[in-house]
Amino acid sequence: AGGLAGVSCASGPVASSIGAVAVLAGGWLAERGAAFAVGEDAPPGRTSERVVTVLSTLSVFQALGGRFCAVLPSDVLFPGAFAKRSIPATSKYASLAERQEVQAIGRKSGCHTCGTRFPRVFHADHMPPIKLCNVQTSGFLGFFRKWPAQEFYPQCGSCSRVQSRAARISTRKTLALELRYHFTSLRAYHASGLLVGMLAYKLQEKRRDEFLAQRDDWAAK
Repeated sequence: AGGLAGVSCASGPVASSIGAVAVLAGGWLAERGAAFAVGEDAPPGRTSERVVTVLSTLSVFQALGGRFCAVLPSDVLFPGAFAKRSIPATSKYASLAERQEVQAIGRKSGCHTCGTRFPRVFHADHMPPIKLCNVQTSGFLGFFRKWPAQEFYPQCGSCSRVQSRAARISTRKTLALELRYHFTSLRAYHASGLLVGMLAYKLQEKRRDEFLAQRDDWAAK
């Protein structure tokens, strides 16, 4: 939904809010799926218990390293959904030592834009891109602006090419919007809904078994 509205993981509080709602929706679907799997013999759970179960998805998601904004697609002109680690950069190309350090980060955390861990080589991606820094510091007003602080992030070749195209057509007033989705780049926190669903299933299964045992006791009396 965020991508369709032109919202990316770099959209600040809006991105975090949309991401949190998406995580909650996943928790709700997991809880309802658990109730369906347990069957009709289970007594209906209390609303408060169901609410707590769904809300716990937020805590599990964060405990597994997730950031709510990272649920949304990445804007190639900003740090992406997987941009957790970086190293300081200058306006120059990365040195051999810097490239090696970026490679190590990439092998661990993947491309900061799409999350892939499988490219043979990760590019040392300037953030913000050099082209945008040049745009911001050009012209009469740009003379009074400081060159932005930059960081190197690992980036795959595919995302790097898309970023180059977006930076090339961007201007000071209008930035090109190029979003990269990451449906197949799974991380542990993507399983938060599944884990909550498994927990909800166990709790509801236990409640069902206790209810059926109690019902059998009443029938025997």
